Amino acid sequence: MSCVENQVLAVLRERGADIRPLYHNSAVPLRELFFSLVVQGEKPYRFYRVPRIQEELKALGVISLTLRRGQDADTLRGQIRHGGADAVLVRVTPECTKSVLHARGLREDHYVRAVSSADGFLLYNDIPEAVVPLGDAAFGGILTGDSLQLSVRGAVDSRLKTRLWDKRLFRPEQAAPFSFAEGKGDEGRTAERLRDLLGVYKIMRYRMQSYYGQYVDTDFIGEAMPIIEQYYMKAEYWNLRKNAPAKALQGLLEDLWRRDARMMEILTERLEEKR
Repeated sequence: MSCVENQVLAVLRERGADIRPLYHNSAVPLRELFFSLVVQGEKPYRFYRVPRIQEELKALGVISLTLRRGQDADTLRGQIRHGGADAVLVRVTPECTKSVLHARGLREDHYVRAVSSADGFLLYNDIPEAVVPLGDAAFGGILTGDSLQLSVRGAVDSRLKTRLWDKRLFRPEQAAPFSFAEGKGDEGRTAERLRDLLGVYKIMRYRMQSYYGQYVDTDFIGEAMPIIEQYYMKAEYWNLRKNAPAKALQGLLEDLWRRDARMMEILTERLEEKR
């Protein structure tokens, strides 16, 4: 959902943590996504109905994340080289985001993980996933002066897993039917907003497959995702062409709703059987 969230998850996974319990809020209802992203027009990186994982981990004492502003390049170099077990995320310039990392640059404050190397530094980007080497001088040129220092202070263990299960904001059995006719967004930007909806929806359902896969067989979710990927590409095509056929849009949304309703129904049944 954000570059910082992705970086925190990558560091935990790198250190052997099972990150599946951290996806406890992934069963966000399609209705919630539709009204936030399509009707209200929220951008995916500002969709806070699902709490950021790093914020929850901070509150639970599993990590600390310290923001430092206005640092010069030498200070940041030293912070990275002498940070010990801590990971350092540096905020890079918009130009770096686009021309060096080849990312879409949807927001100004993009962070990457920086690691020292024999020849300078390695930048670990999240989307697209890439490792970019830079020399000392080039590294100084892509910095904004802001950084986040990440310290892992606790474990993602069985106790935390149980606690997160109890803290779930969204539960499959609570998914309720709704009609897309209940709300309308900016019709001139429908394709763009549908693409945003599908982008967040994909992430949530892949995470839902991982999370509930700890308890029941969720292969059926993965089997449903290729068609969702196709829908995402179709919505992006319509967005780029600035040509979204109204009937096709409506048909896609209705099919998405049917597929999601069935997905939640199967998941609910399997969870009930497991009890």
